[in-house]
Amino acid sequence: MKLTLKAVLKTTSPMHITGAGSYRFNPATGYVVPETTENARDMTPCTPIQRMWVIGESGPVPVIPANNIAGRLRRHAAELVLKAIVAKGEKVSLQAYSSLMCGAVGSAPDSRDLSYAEYKKSSEHVYLGLFGGGPRMLPRKVRVLNGVPFRDKVISAMENQMHPEASKYLQNAPITMAWTCRRNDDLMELVNVPLQESSIDNYVEEIQKRQTTIMEEKSKERSKTSTFSFSSLEFILPGTHFNMGFELDVNNAAQAGLFLMALDSFVSKERIGGKSVNGFGAFLLKDVILTDENGKESTIFTGDRLNQLDPMVKPYLDAWAAAAGNIDAAAIEEMMTMPANAPLSKKDKAKADKEAKLAAI
Repeated sequence: MKLTLKAVLKTTSPMHITGAGSYRFNPATGYVVPETTENARDMTPCTPIQRMWVIGESGPVPVIPANNIAGRLRRHAAELVLKAIVAKGEKVSLQAYSSLMCGAVGSAPDSRDLSYAEYKKSSEHVYLGLFGGGPRMLPRKVRVLNGVPFRDKVISAMENQMHPEASKYLQNAPITMAWTCRRNDDLMELVNVPLQESSIDNYVEEIQKRQTTIMEEKSKERSKTSTFSFSSLEFILPGTHFNMGFELDVNNAAQAGLFLMALDSFVSKERIGGKSVNGFGAFLLKDVILTDENGKESTIFTGDRLNQLDPMVKPYLDAWAAAAGNIDAAAIEEMMTMPANAPLSKKDKAKADKEAKLAAI
């Protein structure tokens, strides 16, 4: 059963997904640039966002990485499965919980060949057949596309990956900026001295010692004792629209229903990226179009939530509800934890062989 979903993600607050590398913020131009020996002297360190190159663009464009979204969807699906288990008065082991949430049992999978019976059982399971993972590291049946902004060159390059209404959300203007942040040092700046005097043990001696240390450090380079600092943060502007896409190749309607419920939970509860305590990461999904393998399609979100009564959606949700009633902890333990007779990983086997040789001496 093949299904596709195309959606538009709109940021409704600043969004920051941290990228790698050393960067600096140039306040004169407003640009975030790679750090060099020259600009490190007079530009503020900046934490960049994640970007990717798209052919035709003059520079890399902001991206919401597919693995970020896929991992969050997995956790929402796992939560729905665990709630079904708890509703029956059952619980799972710590290892099973971890496996459900992150997809892997540990650093080394079960390397034994998968039998046909095991394949059928796991592929038909409402959760494992959808998100994969477990001791055998079964493949995920949900393909998640990287979220990219609607820009002329991006639409041209990615063509059939784009939402059918892509031109409606076209944004060629700048969609990012950076803020400079100042972290204060109340002790160095002697803010509210009466409170410091009344609450800090041995205050006079300690504050004088600290001030002397800071002055000595400043005479050589930046003080490591003081908390005072400047930094900057790059983020995506509120009101930016991203192309989002999901492709499902599932074995039954219940798996499709679980995915749709996980997507709805994700939209209603999540903040994407960091700095959510400062209001970052809010978003909504709109123009969410579900298409089945026969070409039938429906816009399945009303407002920013899944329309659970949509004629195309309801049969999948009914199938999920029926499957949820049959989920039990024993089956989860069997499929999502490492069996006692699983062979050792190469690293563990080499370690065991070495220990056995030493013991035989």
